[in-house]
Order: sequence, then structure tokens, then C-alpha cells
Amino acid sequence: MEITPEEKADELIQKYELVHREHKYQDEINLFEAKQCAIILVNQMLEVPFEYTSIEYGEWSVEYWQKVKEILEKK
Repeated sequence: MEITPEEKADELIQKYELVHREHKYQDEINLFEAKQCAIILVNQMLEVPFEYTSIEYGEWSVEYWQKVKEILEKK
């Protein structure tokens, strides 16, 4: 089952919130900080040379990660 770009954006934010919560003394990471970490990750994914860019919204396509980034930037 493929995960949609919207679901991936939410998943990344939640993972960064959880990681920071476990490693910081404060109770919660700022949502802004979690989004910025997720965007950095997506930018790194977009720098990877993709061989299968024609896969429509497959998790390894450029189009998929560009859509995830657009969603993150709007949140």
C-alpha cells in the first residue's frame, strides 16, 4: 500500500516531533522546527539522482518528493 504525499508529510513531522521530544528536556518540539527538519530531509531526497522518475507518485520519484515538500511548506 502506497503512502500519499500528504500522509508522508504528516508522518515526517510526527517523527521529528517524537525524536526531538525524546532527546530534549522540553515536553514538545515546536511544530515549526519539526517542519523545517522534514523540509531539510525532503530537499536531501530531491538531490538524489533518481533512476525511476517516471513512477507516478511512487515513494522514490522526484514528483512524489516535490509534492511532499509543497505540502510541508503549506502546513
